[in-house]
Amino acid sequence: MKIKKCPFCGGKDFSKYGKFVADKKKRDVHVHCHGCGACGPVEGTEQDAVEAWNKRADGWVHVDDALPEEGKAYLCQIEIQGDLGLERWMEVAYFVEDEKEFHRHDFKDNVGIIAWRPLPEAY
Repeated sequence: MKIKKCPFCGGKDFSKYGKFVADKKKRDVHVHCHGCGACGPVEGTEQDAVEAWNKRADGWVHVDDALPEEGKAYLCQIEIQGDLGLERWMEVAYFVEDEKEFHRHDFKDNVGIIAWRPLPEAY
């Protein structure tokens, strides 16, 4: 099973760490990102650890995995390297399918957008 990019840093360098616990019949395994140190949930098998790592919370979709439908607003995670280091924030943007771009404020590009999700229901 393929391991998805790290949801925190976008890294692709991983290890699957495992250790036997207590009675040495059960193994605790998790995926570890070498880019930022993020760790996935501890599971009993490598396959379960990879499946848990690959799940994305709350409907987030990485832009490398899929692009959204046209003409709708989406909440986007944006990440750029700034003068003071890695900067991260979220913005609402509209996706224009013909251009394969998100439109946000004064920007018409995908620069820095790493993931998107549908907007939550209105209060």
